[in-house]
Amino acid sequence: LRNAFALAEETGRVLVLPELRCYCERFWWLLADCRVAGAEHMPLPFRCPFDFLFEPYWWDELRVQRRHASFWHDPRVPAELLASTVRIRLGAGGADGDATGGGGSSRDSGGGALAVDARNGVGAVARALGASAAASLARVLELDALELAQLSGCVRMADAQRGAFNGRMLKLLGGFSVEYCSRERNLFLAEEAPYYTSRKRDAKEAMNCSYPGADPVVANPVTWPRLISEDNRRRWYGGDLQVC
Repeated sequence: LRNAFALAEETGRVLVLPELRCYCERFWWLLADCRVAGAEHMPLPFRCPFDFLFEPYWWDELRVQRRHASFWHDPRVPAELLASTVRIRLGAGGADGDATGGGGSSRDSGGGALAVDARNGVGAVARALGASAAASLARVLELDALELAQLSGCVRMADAQRGAFNGRMLKLLGGFSVEYCSRERNLFLAEEAPYYTSRKRDAKEAMNCSYPGADPVVANPVTWPRLISEDNRRRWYGGDLQVC
């Protein structure tokens, strides 16, 4: 997602989020094998909404423009917008140039496909798209999420713009995201609970939701992520964009 948002910002477009899949249910209490009680046989992963993984409030607070995957099925979206799609193929040594026919799109556009050399990161892809007449005229640019994830975070944003972007990503992808707590990681809950209940405090404060760590911490989506090192959080989402 960091690369997708960076490319959208570099090209002046709005990101349509991919369909999200969850490997854990979202729940306020302990999960068993990532499932709520009574759903032990629920298949994983499953298609899930945005707020199963992220906190929408913070995305809106930071004014991050995005569209959800349901955008493609919204009857209010003009047909001509969907028809104006160019499929971007990222790879090593791909020739930068205009779209060619035959590539197609998952939305059956007639815009064709454009091969872009992705070896020099997000910034180079953005420049190649800007130099392509077909990509510039297309209302929609479609990329493969796995290909996009392989790009380095190398951009030519101004220092202030890059700093603001990195700050938003650290908060949204590395901090204000949904955290999960499972029984498998809370082996000492029964032992710790009496300590808290005897002091008229909720036993859930004994949940060991820390990462990596072994000591019980408060299982609060706002407070306990602060115990996770910033370096670890940056690694999870790819870290800061760099000047290239």
